Amino acid sequence: MIFSILSTDIVDASVIDIFCGTGAFGIEAISRGAKFVAFIDRNVDSLKANINLISDKEYTITKKDFLKLNITSSIAYDIVFIDPPYGVYSSKSVLDVVHNNILLTDNSTIIYEEFYKTEFQSHDQFNIYDERRAGDTTLRFLSKKI
Repeated sequence: MIFSILSTDIVDASVIDIFCGTGAFGIEAISRGAKFVAFIDRNVDSLKANINLISDKEYTITKKDFLKLNITSSIAYDIVFIDPPYGVYSSKSVLDVVHNNILLTDNSTIIYEEFYKTEFQSHDQFNIYDERRAGDTTLRFLSKKI
């Protein structure tokens, strides 16, 4: 569903897959034409098992707890995918780290995926412009306030 919503926005995009787990989102983004994907998770074993699917593509892997992240990157991300473990982190704390550490373009899309019963705490730097439910998951699409 996410990729049908993003449609052609993924082509030539710089993508960051936060709490990447197996890397499914980032790997799919690469297969649909993203030019670069940054993967972040504190446990990257599952990702490394799958990364051979995109071995000839541009990507980075950061093994770290996202909330302890301090990035000094010059890459501005067009698409930010966030899929934290359900019930572990507050959306506000995760979005604080995104705001303070992730360089966004003026048109960046942030996709925040979580269990539908989890309380979503909005953030004063981002607007929710779409929200969809798929099974027991809620997808929120956010943009930065300009």
